[in-house]
Amino acid sequence: MKLVSVLAHAYVAVVAVSAKTIRQIVVDHYLSPWDTWPVTDVKGVVTVKGPEGIWIREVREQKKTEHHPKKKKPRLGLYVYGPNLAQDKNIATGDVIVVEGKVVANRTGPNDLPLTQIENAKLTKVTSHNYQFEPVELATKEHSPPSIQLSSLDHGNVYKMPFNRTRITRSNPKLKPKEFGMDFWQSLVSQYVIIKEPQAVGPPNEKGDTWIVGNWFTNKGPDNGVNERDGNPEAILIGAPLDGTINPKGTKMGDKLEAIKGVVTQSGGFYRILPLTKLNIVSSREPAVAPPSILVSEKHCEGITVASYNVVDLHRGDMKYVNAIASDIVNLMRSPDLIALQGINDDSGPLDDGVIDCKENLVALTNAIWEVSGRSANYSYTYINSPNNHNGGPPGTNLRNAYIYRPDILQLQSRDKVVRGSWNETTKVQYDTSKFILYRWLDLNPGFIDPTNRVWLDTPKPLFAAWEIVKSAEHKGDTSRTLFTLNLDLAPRAGSSSMHGDARPPPNAHQDQRIKQAHLVGKYMEKGFNEPLDYRPLERIVALGSFYDHGYGRPVHVFRHTSHLHNLSRKEKIKGIERYTHFRDGTAVEYDHMFVNKIPDRVYPNYTCVHANTWASNDGRTSTHDPIIAKINVLSIHMYSGSEVDRETLFLRPHGDVLNLGLRGPTRNRSDMDNADETQLYETSIDDLVKSNGCIEMRMNA
Repeated sequence: MKLVSVLAHAYVAVVAVSAKTIRQIVVDHYLSPWDTWPVTDVKGVVTVKGPEGIWIREVREQKKTEHHPKKKKPRLGLYVYGPNLAQDKNIATGDVIVVEGKVVANRTGPNDLPLTQIENAKLTKVTSHNYQFEPVELATKEHSPPSIQLSSLDHGNVYKMPFNRTRITRSNPKLKPKEFGMDFWQSLVSQYVIIKEPQAVGPPNEKGDTWIVGNWFTNKGPDNGVNERDGNPEAILIGAPLDGTINPKGTKMGDKLEAIKGVVTQSGGFYRILPLTKLNIVSSREPAVAPPSILVSEKHCEGITVASYNVVDLHRGDMKYVNAIASDIVNLMRSPDLIALQGINDDSGPLDDGVIDCKENLVALTNAIWEVSGRSANYSYTYINSPNNHNGGPPGTNLRNAYIYRPDILQLQSRDKVVRGSWNETTKVQYDTSKFILYRWLDLNPGFIDPTNRVWLDTPKPLFAAWEIVKSAEHKGDTSRTLFTLNLDLAPRAGSSSMHGDARPPPNAHQDQRIKQAHLVGKYMEKGFNEPLDYRPLERIVALGSFYDHGYGRPVHVFRHTSHLHNLSRKEKIKGIERYTHFRDGTAVEYDHMFVNKIPDRVYPNYTCVHANTWASNDGRTSTHDPIIAKINVLSIHMYSGSEVDRETLFLRPHGDVLNLGLRGPTRNRSDMDNADETQLYETSIDDLVKSNGCIEMRMNA
């Protein structure tokens, strides 16, 4: 046993002596082989001094006879933790020093990657002064981050389930900085760098930390334009300045900044650069604020505007916020006819006092809109209360969805009277097949969809409503078809892992719950509007709200395929770099969506995102979400019997194929149509074709 002890001590001594270069400590993997071991004779040039330590870079002597040296490996950096060294006035940048201490993999959080550093550091000697060095310039050919992939352990898709299949600290992969973004930034940890043409990609967080990109950025646009595999490794976080100054709080997406010098590190779950001094804004985008929506209501059935806006904890206790939301609705959204709101608190706001109603909050909002609009935009509202703490949000907030609408344009559809649903009832789609035109309605309007299902635990329930155009808003004697709207606010991503975290692929909080929610409402929509099977829905169906996932995310994919509705941002062919409604962790993301059904006689509605908040500074921002708006035609298709002659008339806009609607003349029975060419049937029975008031009038023989 004594011999073993002697050999062990001898081995430690050998290790302590042999591990003396930065390159031996900082290897081309994520973890150092010398973690927890003492080291001596670690030599490097001081590049940066911080408040609690210093950063050193390896020093290489070049041979004078070497005229054509081989391609040199990049010099590596190392953080030496020690307030005594940081405060030692005899140590200056440019000094070549020798230190000893203990190699430690320091984590700032359980899912954060470790930062290799030397602790318990002691200065052995200073070998020289005024060593000339330059920061590593990022954006050069040798030092530009990859554009798509973050980690080799994501298996090609950072968003692909299952999450947390492995951990970097378990696999410790070899760095491939040309292929993977996290490997690129890891290879630069503790290096002194410069970014010459930085641009902010979003507002700073509460600490002033700001996401930026350099001139290496591959997407031409103000945001990051990610795709289904893109973890956006091109963005890097700028953290707290080392000189104690404070980064500006008013930085906005698209702001151009002065060159940034600093050191690369890993803390708080992200790779970041600690700048030598605060960020300075050189210029801002023009226009500085988002332009208003280009979609304006026609105030009749051929062009009503429908919008979604997540107003995040709206409560009358903060009237400044309520007035700001009202200003967005009037000045940027241009007072849409119907707005699906998410994020409405109960009337007592954050107090958990048993209050569940939100009427006073909606009264405050609609009154504010009335005043901001110069008393021209009058709104009514509808919603459903649930028992205390049965909806989303912190305890007592009773977060829920609601609608506000223009009563001079729209009204809740009813056969006899409007019956509003209750918190534990599911509204059902009813239909009447006694006429040639199928008529659908909701038995509870508005109503919830399976509200007691556990998939809605701690989240707002989906609010389903049916609308009709009021008579005064009908156009040229036409009448409207029913408009169905589904207001969604799925489980949020709060608690998700950092994109730069240890777990790969990074866990996406509540993803399973969002998938189940999307499947439930998608199947409900499919069943409700595909029965009876002989009739395709002629009504306009709109599902809209906060999905908390990209357009290619699994919950959105599941909803699209189960509901058979179409994502308007794709159908409108909005460019990827402009499809965003939220900013999160360095990426402009599309978390809010609008889906519609395909109607044979209609083109898809016009659609736009109004970047009211993603373009704004923190002080100028209202919500954390941008509103989305569509302009929708809800003109009806009519069939009636003529009084003078025995024939039927069909009114239709000349956009599509009337003969795909499944309608029949009195001389055709249902069985004839089921297996026949409908187009041929109707074309041969048309006597006359007259264009009238922009409609096509097709008359068929009795």
